[in-house]
Amino acid sequence: GFAVGGGGRRWAVDAALRTAFRLALGLGGLAGGAGLICFLLTRHTVLGGVGSAAVFLVLISAPSFLAYQFASAIALGGDRYETYGALELTHAVGLLFIAASLAIPFGVLGAAIGVAASGFVAAIVGWIMGHRAARRGRRGGPGGGAAGADREPPRGAPSRWGRAPRGE
Repeated sequence: GFAVGGGGRRWAVDAALRTAFRLALGLGGLAGGAGLICFLLTRHTVLGGVGSAAVFLVLISAPSFLAYQFASAIALGGDRYETYGALELTHAVGLLFIAASLAIPFGVLGAAIGVAASGFVAAIVGWIMGHRAARRGRRGGPGGGAAGADREPPRGAPSRWGRAPRGE
């Protein structure tokens, strides 16, 4: 849905981002709750060596990871590869530098802080870049909005809008 409709072809990018981030908050809350239940059931066995604070940090970051993934899908669906690449790079660099550098002095808790921080940073970058692309699209520039959603595909081109090419 987000990749196809939210890429600016059937659904305005800013509206898709708002919906995606709301959905990420709800689904991330459910995922965090399910993870908390799993942790409570296994904290004395499988997850016995993991501290509660580290688990809590990772679970509360679930909505931000979903939001970042949804923003990436919207960017990819709108053929905004630079935005997609920037989001992936932001997340990877955040994990590499923040999580790895905090894991060395603080162990698992430091790594959990870094993982959560990389998710939040990537989600914020996704929100900002998505809205910038939507503003460019409303002004008629490349990269966002629903501008061009009603135009016909070129003759003989495969239909990206669900309609058959002209002449058939």
